[in-house]
This record gives sequence, C-alpha cells and structure tokens, in this order.
Amino acid sequence: MAFQVAVNPPGGVWQDDTPSHMAGKSIFFHNYSDTYTYFMICDTTGFLASLSIILLLISGLPIGRKFFMWILMVIMWIAISAMSFTYALAISSLSNLKSMYNAVRFVIIAGIGLMGLLVLVHTILLIVKMIKYVKKSIRQRRQPSGNMA
Repeated sequence: MAFQVAVNPPGGVWQDDTPSHMAGKSIFFHNYSDTYTYFMICDTTGFLASLSIILLLISGLPIGRKFFMWILMVIMWIAISAMSFTYALAISSLSNLKSMYNAVRFVIIAGIGLMGLLVLVHTILLIVKMIKYVKKSIRQRRQPSGNMA
C-alpha cells in the first residue's frame, strides 16, 4: 500500500509539460508542497517499518522471546501509525473542507495519544519484567552451588 501511494500519489501526476509543471510530477506536491512533504515522510516511514517487520520475521530471530516480540510490536505500531497519518493527510488535502480538516486533526491527535499510551504501558511492563529477571539472576549467583566436596 505504501509503495503504491508513493508511485501513484493522491490527485495523480501531471500528464503534460507546461511552464508551471512537468509531466510525471505529483499534482498533490504542486498544490500542497508542505502537506506533501509530511505525507511522504509518513508514507516512507510506514513503508520502511513494514519492510522491517517482514525482515525480522524471516530472519530467524527467536520470536518466542518477549524482547523480540516487544520490538516487533513497536515496529508494527509505527507502521500502523504512519499509514494512519498518511491516510489522514491525503484525505485532509483532497477535501478542502475546514470541518473535515478539524475532524482529521482530532483523529490524528487521538491516535497519537492512544499509540503513545500503548507504547508507554508496554515499555513499563517490559522494564518491570527485565528488573525481575535481573533480580532473579543476581539471587541465583549469590546462592552457594550445591555439593562442594
């Protein structure tokens, strides 16, 4: 999806050359260059996050480990968030309605808040588990090793 949006941007591309534009260049960029920059940042982030997920899954890493699962989960959140922002930017730029822009902005802010909360909670849970693991390892090292004859 991210690849398709990059090569075929919303609004299409110019079909002819004129003094103001070149054939094959994005109409979206021509009309909304600032928004288009954010749009492409979000789209590229989503694309790279999706590729990272695929590479991690086929790399043979021990997926059963909680730490690797946490990494995959965070990258998945990044991919989903980036695609959501890409969608919101495309919709807001293609529909010049002020009320639509405000609604999309609210959804973006709510989405960022939800993703931030999820990342925070899961990071805290991961840190708590890591602390418990370290404490358990320290206790095991301090215990005398069984029969020393």
